[in-house]
Amino acid sequence: MIEKHILFKLKIIIILLTEKNSFCNATETFPMTTIDMKTVVNSLVSGDAFNVNNLLNLSEKYSKDAEINDIDSDIYVYGKYLNTSELIVKRGYTAEEYKVTTEDGYILLLTRIITGKSGPHRPVLFLHGLLSASDQWLLPGCNESLAFILADNGYDVWLGDQRGNVNSQAHNKYDVDSKKFWDFSFHEFGVYDLPAFIEKILAITEASQLSYIGHSLGACEFLIMGSERPEYLEKVKVSILLAPFFNPPRISQSLILNTINLFSPIIMNPLVRATKYSIFPRTKALQTAIQRFCSPEVAIDICLTIVGDVVGDNRKNLDRKLVPFYLSSVPAGGSLKTTEHMVQSFKSGKTRHFSYNLVENLRRYGQITPPNYNIKNIKTPIALVYGNNDGFLKTKSIQRYAKELKNVVMNYWVEDPFFNHFDGIFGKNAAELVHKKLLKLLNNYN
Repeated sequence: MIEKHILFKLKIIIILLTEKNSFCNATETFPMTTIDMKTVVNSLVSGDAFNVNNLLNLSEKYSKDAEINDIDSDIYVYGKYLNTSELIVKRGYTAEEYKVTTEDGYILLLTRIITGKSGPHRPVLFLHGLLSASDQWLLPGCNESLAFILADNGYDVWLGDQRGNVNSQAHNKYDVDSKKFWDFSFHEFGVYDLPAFIEKILAITEASQLSYIGHSLGACEFLIMGSERPEYLEKVKVSILLAPFFNPPRISQSLILNTINLFSPIIMNPLVRATKYSIFPRTKALQTAIQRFCSPEVAIDICLTIVGDVVGDNRKNLDRKLVPFYLSSVPAGGSLKTTEHMVQSFKSGKTRHFSYNLVENLRRYGQITPPNYNIKNIKTPIALVYGNNDGFLKTKSIQRYAKELKNVVMNYWVEDPFFNHFDGIFGKNAAELVHKKLLKLLNNYN
């Protein structure tokens, strides 16, 4: 089995290094006929892919002569960015911001949507995935966003921002530029951040329990909390895990992810040089470059092809006018250690504690390999929602670990065969295929 696994990886790399994939036809606004996957791989290995200036230069070069028209909205304007609270206010609601301090000293942002409507206002917490931020839940608009839909249906919606992203870069002891500040992986998300959010919300609302919705790594951290901090499970009525990252497949559907997986020791060196301890920070320049470069008038199909390889290509399910804003919201910052932890999960096919070296693993864990997270004793009602076209995950992997969970009340494989990793948030059909079911589920538990 190991030999077949290695041979399959080698076959993938040969394809990557030899095949040329036409990303789009030549156009007047984007005079680029083909991009080959060898270029993508070389960019990853050399570190050029992590250089924001490269994207800025491309953006300037190819959007110079293009007419990029602002869409008809005061919210979405190219080159303009609204944070979570501003998006809430622009949509006609009121926003409240709270600072949450974790047990290990990180200061996180927690944002609340206030509708002004009467009702029981049952609390529900949303948490984003890797390199994302809380604003991702709001970008599709009032009728398509699960957060707004729940707010309009009597729920007290709270949006959290994990340590290290653009909204949560503070500590009561460490400076954000120090190595110690960035010494965390997604282990700390589940052990410290999620419990801190839960405590804060229950203290303010005086409720005894809340509901939870996590996307991707946000789903993973709930399972980590259930393994490492089981006392907090009693504070959660029901947990909805969208595109849940946990025990991922060693071979994914993504050629780019498989390349990163195989060449991670080589890629990590230029990544460290380019980013130090943090990775893909959100900046005004980067967001503007992505919005301009990935606009419908410039190179949207190139962007969708590259991103689609990683998350699953379902471009027909996206509002093309909003794609530049979706893509520019994802680089929200995080730690290099978190990314390394995810690579370790792909390599082993298991979600375990962070692996250091043999000596450090023995010191920390009493064994040379890091221990697995034990999810068998999680009795909280759990809903799993995922698609068949997810570049990160595989249906079989999710169904395999779902059998370990004690109380799966919904195991929903979305009917759309092209439903991908982000369609539960940005997909045009998410409101009909997913959000209605989740609202009904939440109502049953509230």
